[in-house]
Amino acid sequence: MDYPLFERTYYELVVNFDVFGTIAHQAQTRLYFDLIRNGGEQNYLRLIPPGERNRVLERWYQGAGNLKLDFSYAEMENTAPSQVPFATSAYNAELGARLLLNFHQLNAERDDPINRCGGKECGRKNEAPWVQQADRQLSTLAATRAEFLPAIRFLPNVTFVRVWTEQGERTVYTLIRDRAHENVAFLFNEDLRYQPEDDQLTIYPGIIGSYPNFMFDVPASQLKLFTERLAALTTDQQGKFDRLVSLWGVRRTHPRFWETLHDITQWQRENQPLQAGIFDINRYKNL
Repeated sequence: MDYPLFERTYYELVVNFDVFGTIAHQAQTRLYFDLIRNGGEQNYLRLIPPGERNRVLERWYQGAGNLKLDFSYAEMENTAPSQVPFATSAYNAELGARLLLNFHQLNAERDDPINRCGGKECGRKNEAPWVQQADRQLSTLAATRAEFLPAIRFLPNVTFVRVWTEQGERTVYTLIRDRAHENVAFLFNEDLRYQPEDDQLTIYPGIIGSYPNFMFDVPASQLKLFTERLAALTTDQQGKFDRLVSLWGVRRTHPRFWETLHDITQWQRENQPLQAGIFDINRYKNL
C-alpha cells in the first residue's frame, strides 16, 4: 500500500464512512475498497518480472473473478522491468519469503517458527522447554492443505487451545482456519467460490480473535497424542472427531466451560494486556 492508496482508504473508510448509513452507502464503500485492494495487489506485482505478473493475478482471480479483471480493474502494467533481483524462477514465492525475512520485525514483533519452521527446531527459543515442545507438536499441523489434513474440515474458524502442565503452568494457542477461495472479488455467494480442499491451519502462539468458536483444553503430556489423532482423521470419520472432542474439547455443557474461558481471559491479560478484553461467545459452536 503506497501513500495514495492509504489516503484513499482513510477518506473512504474513516472520514466519509457512516456507520449508520444505508445499505447502498455501505455496499458502495465495499466496492470502492475492492478497487483499492486491487491497486495494492498491482503495486506488489510490479516487483515481479514482467511476463509473470498477469499469471499470478489470474491465479488470484479464478472463475468469475476474471470478469473483474476484464471490466472493473485497471490493466496490469506488464512491460517495465522489476528492480528486484531473483535467484529462482518461483518469483511470487521467493518474493513473499524475502519480504517476510526482511520485515520480520513487523510480523507482530516475532518470527514464526511454528508455521514457517523449515527445520527440526520449530519452537520459540525464548520460551520454557515445555512450551518449545508444545510449539513443535502443533507445528506438525501448520501450513498443510486440507487435502492432506482432512481434520481441518471439522474445525471452525477460530479455536483456542489451552495447554497446561501439572505444575500449574499454561499457555494458549489460536488455531485459525484459513479459508481458501478461487477469488475474493465479490461481496456475495462466497460458498460458490469456496475451495475447502485448499484450507490451511495457522497456529498462532497467543490469542487472536474476539469471537472464539471452540476451545480445546489439553495437558502438555497429551498434546502429542492430540495432534497425532487430529492428523490421522479422514473426512468420513466424524465419529472419531467426536471422541477427540469428548476427550479434550470444551463444549458449552462442559462442567469447566466457564473456568476454562475465564482462565484463557486471564492468560491474555497477563501476556497480551493491550489486546485483552472479554470474549464474545455468541459464535461459539458445540462441536
